[in-house]
Amino acid sequence: MTATELFGGKNANNEEGSQCRFTAIEMLREKRTGLSCDERSDLETIRAEFPHVDLSGLDGTDIPPIGEDNIAVRARTAKFLDEKLPHIEGNYLAIVSHKGWLREFRKTLKSRVDEGRIRVDFDLD
Repeated sequence: MTATELFGGKNANNEEGSQCRFTAIEMLREKRTGLSCDERSDLETIRAEFPHVDLSGLDGTDIPPIGEDNIAVRARTAKFLDEKLPHIEGNYLAIVSHKGWLREFRKTLKSRVDEGRIRVDFDLD
């Protein structure tokens, strides 16, 4: 819902909709603590609420185990950077996820900057 509200809006013809492409990616899901608040809805419910979102990234692969800790989430963010991100098409990308995932993603980016593996033009501190 956050991405739709932020980037949905109206298209160039002032019609409802968006020229943005929305894709759900399993690797970007919340930390799976085992609590019901950390589990996503079933695909049929998501499809009905977000018909404009490509749900092919929720194909049953890359499902994190229930009870993962922050280290496991950080490994998931690294896997996203290494395996998924290079294959995402487009000039601009907004990653919309949950607090725990975004926190560990930032730590992954920061460690790679500190190691000299990547360069970023924004502040990670």
